[in-house]
Amino acid sequence: MWSTLFIVSFRFTIMCKNRLTAYWEFDLSSWDIAAGALLIEEAGGKFTDLSNQPYHLATRKIIGSNGLVHESILKELNEAGVK
Repeated sequence: MWSTLFIVSFRFTIMCKNRLTAYWEFDLSSWDIAAGALLIEEAGGKFTDLSNQPYHLATRKIIGSNGLVHESILKELNEAGVK
């Protein structure tokens, strides 16, 4: 569990530093996501569920991005059948 939490948190952190364009994941718990969601949004990025709805604590399927590629990545994920 700790390794998963570290990896997800690390990915959100490097996204805020413009080293990662986007990251999506599913079946995460709120404690894996909440701080990273705040970091990404405060850094000017976008953080939603895979249906492009705003993040809330019950969201388990997420995508975070720099905001510039968010819509296009969601489109690709939907076309690939990821929901």
